[in-house]
Amino acid sequence: MRKLLLTSLSLLLCVSAAAQEIGVKPAKGVAFKGENVALQIGGRIQVRHTYEEEAELSNFSIPRIRLALKGSMYKNWKWEFQSDFAKKGQTTLKDGLIEYAHSSALNVRFGQYKVRFDRQ
Repeated sequence: MRKLLLTSLSLLLCVSAAAQEIGVKPAKGVAFKGENVALQIGGRIQVRHTYEEEAELSNFSIPRIRLALKGSMYKNWKWEFQSDFAKKGQTTLKDGLIEYAHSSALNVRFGQYKVRFDRQ
């Protein structure tokens, strides 16, 4: 898992160095855009605080800390990675995929991800 994290960070540094445009959008994250590459960095944190009045017990926990990296290369290649850092000393890969989009009718996707589902 450390190799994945180091690879992601090195990719992040390469793309940010080649970036020609940098943008920040609320609820979207930070986006770097270059001539042939694009990178979007986002994430989320879920915190929980509970307080028991009778026993005067207070508890604070962080069940989820997620980092999401999403990008594209050379128009046809897209990729996404999402990791969870909430457990001490352990990083969990939630999503990791690479997609080749030849046309709107032909896309090839491989990696670890949730299968898209639609009732129709």
